[in-house]
This record gives sequence, C-alpha cells and structure tokens, in this order.
Amino acid sequence: MEDLNIREMEQNVNYSLRYVDNIIKALEKAQKLSVADIAGGKMIISKAKYDAIDEANKNEETFEIWYRKLTQTPAYQTIDLNLRVEIAQSVKVMDIFFDNIAIDLYVQTKIGDVLKEARAVMEKLYEVKSTIRRVGK
Repeated sequence: MEDLNIREMEQNVNYSLRYVDNIIKALEKAQKLSVADIAGGKMIISKAKYDAIDEANKNEETFEIWYRKLTQTPAYQTIDLNLRVEIAQSVKVMDIFFDNIAIDLYVQTKIGDVLKEARAVMEKLYEVKSTIRRVGK
C-alpha cells in the first residue's frame, strides 16, 4: 500500500477513536448523574444528565463522518454501530419535571447499553489501527 493511504487510514482511525473517546466520557458523566438522579436528584441533576447525553450524541455525529471515511479505505473491518442515546422528548420531560424512578432506571439502562457499545467499538477500532500498522510495515 502507498504510504499516503496508510497515513490517511491511520488519520481516519485516530479521529474515529478521538470521538468515540469523547462519547464514552460524556456517557460516563451521564451515567454518574443518572445514579445521582435515582438516589433522589433534583431537576438540575436531570438536566445535567441530558446535557451530557446531548454532548455524547453531538460527538456521535462527528464520529460518523470520520467512520464513513474509514469505511472507504482498504483494511476496513465492519463494525456494527449504535452509539446514539435515543430518548423520546416526552420521556425527557417526564424525567426532568416528574422525577420518577421507573424513568430514571430506563434512561440509566439506555446510557449503559450505548456506553457498552461505545467501548466495544473503541476496542475494534484499535484492532483496525493495529492491522493498518502491520500492513504499513
């Protein structure tokens, strides 16, 4: 492979890793806030939790751009993606204004599922990066 292609692939993987890391950090923050919310948090904690979720989703959008570039390069491996925390607006409103343990647990589960998926994607991206380095030698 040409050095240019190798460098381009490494760049795409590195940017993808950066944004997955940002997603993980935002979701870990949301998860901590979710625990506090379940333990009797107030409206401000619920709002902060959704701000962290929104930050994760914003990073997911940028990750998708770099990931699409990566999929267009040789040595690409298929990675199933579901890194967006989808929560209906009605659920958000009920959670923020009518603090309910069932909704808190539902949201915490959604955060945990996506966080687990993000960590798996990061691991797979490191495998892709390793493959690119081996091929580039």
